[in-house]
This record gives sequence, structure tokens and C-alpha cells, in this order.
Amino acid sequence: MPLAEANAQKAVQLDSLLPDGHTSLGAVWVARGREDQAAEEYRKALALDPDNPFILLRQGQMYAKFNHVKEARETFKHLKEVRPNYWLVYNEFGVLLSTQGEYVEAIEEFRAATLLAPLRAEAFSNLGAMFLKVGRFAEARDQFETSLRLKPMGDVYANLSISLLSLGKYPEAAKFSRRALDLNSGNDLYWMCFADSYDAMKLEGQARESYQRAATETERLLERGGPDGAALRRLALYKAKLGKPEEALELLRKADDLKVSDIESKLVKARVLELLGRRNDALTTIADCLGHGGTRYDVELTPDLGKLQNDPEYERIRDASAKERAK
Repeated sequence: MPLAEANAQKAVQLDSLLPDGHTSLGAVWVARGREDQAAEEYRKALALDPDNPFILLRQGQMYAKFNHVKEARETFKHLKEVRPNYWLVYNEFGVLLSTQGEYVEAIEEFRAATLLAPLRAEAFSNLGAMFLKVGRFAEARDQFETSLRLKPMGDVYANLSISLLSLGKYPEAAKFSRRALDLNSGNDLYWMCFADSYDAMKLEGQARESYQRAATETERLLERGGPDGAALRRLALYKAKLGKPEEALELLRKADDLKVSDIESKLVKARVLELLGRRNDALTTIADCLGHGGTRYDVELTPDLGKLQNDPEYERIRDASAKERAK
């Protein structure tokens, strides 16, 4: 990161009228969690080249990272108008929509990305993940298989691990999460999948070791990138799994202060609350998820929520959400 910052700063110094230097420096500030500085560099870059698709994409990603959903939507929609054949904008818009529980709309964006870039594994991987969230499991598997034929990807293996875990196929889930880690051992989400598989198999020592590694990788991420509500909630989960409830609750409070709104991190929050014996709070969080686009499949794919799903209050929340969707 220091080298990237130095190079970007030097590029701007050598020629402040070239948008590439400002774009690179903006990306550095995003990675460091310095939102205001990143926004200013992208503003300068776009002033020099207003409809540059790469700069607009980076700006949209910045808005999404810092939870400015409205601005991210507007940026991606504008970019689609400027460059209707740019597959990456459909992919990134799909990612944004998925975080807000707009899975049907995300499916259409990812499907467009696969049509525009039929050799890009990422689009098929993301499409498969959306099919999981709406309960279209056979179609999800097809997309994952297509993605893996194009390129081995950790996210695909992690999604396969999650789906197998929900089916009670714990050794197979562990195998796929191990493959994800072989591709990127610095990803805390892959360690979480691996740990969850061991946890389900009641292999406490291996599970604890893997949750600890997940916590370590998340702490490194936060040191590099600054405030990140989703990462804080994941770290809270790992602390809860490691028997540190007070630390877990403090991390949840910090994440709440950042007003993180994505469905996935809300599910992680519910999981932490359930682990800490705060069922009512967990149910309130689940109600918020389902009320903002989350599905029962989201809940079913999330470990540690099995007993909660047998709670009459959860059944009431689930059924009320289904009726609302049917309107």
C-alpha cells in the first residue's frame, strides 16, 4: 500500500491534468478508508474526463463501499447509459443490488454481465450466488460449474461450502472451503466457511483455530482499510465463537454506529446475537433483513440460526414477509 500511494502521488505531481493519476490515488484512499480524499480525487478525475467508464466504475464502487447506496445507484445507472456494453458495470450494479436484498433485480444485472462477457467467471459466480438466495439451487449449481470451468474462484468454492453446510454435508463443505483457502488464505470469509464446517462436525479444536485465523485476517483488513461495518460484524462473530462475548457486543455497537445496511452483515449480526443468547434482538434483526429484501433462504443458509427458525416468532416474521412480497 505505501508503494501504491507513493506511485499515485508521484503521477499526480508529474501531471495533474491526467485523470489516471487522480483515479489511482482515489483507489488508494478507498483502500485506506479515507472517503473524503477518495471522493475528491475521483471528482478531479471526472472533471478532466467526465464520461470515462473506468473512473465512473471506481466512483460507484467507492460510494458502495462507504454505504452511499443512492449515489452508487445513480453512478452505475449513468455508466450503463454511457457504456451499455460494459459488462463490469452490470456486475457491480448487481453486487450493489444484492447487498440491499434486491435479488431479482440483481439476477438480471448479473445475467446481462454473463451475456456481455461469456468468458468472465466472476459474473457466473455472482449469478449463482443470487440463485442460492432465492432458493433456485439447481440453477445456482449450474452457474457455479460454469464459473469453475472458466476459472477456479474462491468465492465459488465458498458458496458451494455454504450450500453444502446447509444440507448437512459437513465434510464436503469443509473440502470446498479448503479449496477457497488454497486460492486465498488471507480471506477471512473463507476461514469462516472452513471454521463453520468444523464447528458443525463438533471438531472444536480445529474450529477454534480457524475462527481465530478468521479474526486475525479481519483485524489486518481493518488496520489496512479503516472503518468497515461489515468487517466489524464478522469480527464480532469470531469473537463470540472464541468465547469473548463482551468484545463481540462492543464490535456490534461500533458497526451499528457506521449504519451498515447490507443484508449479509445483518445476518452476521443476527448470528452473533443468537450465539450470545439474545434471541429477541436476533429476531428483530432478522425481521429487518426480511423487511428489506432478505429471504428465508438467507436465514436457512446462515449457520447458528437453526433453533431460531423453530421459534414461533420467527415463523410469524417469515410468513408476514412472504405475504408482503406476494402483494
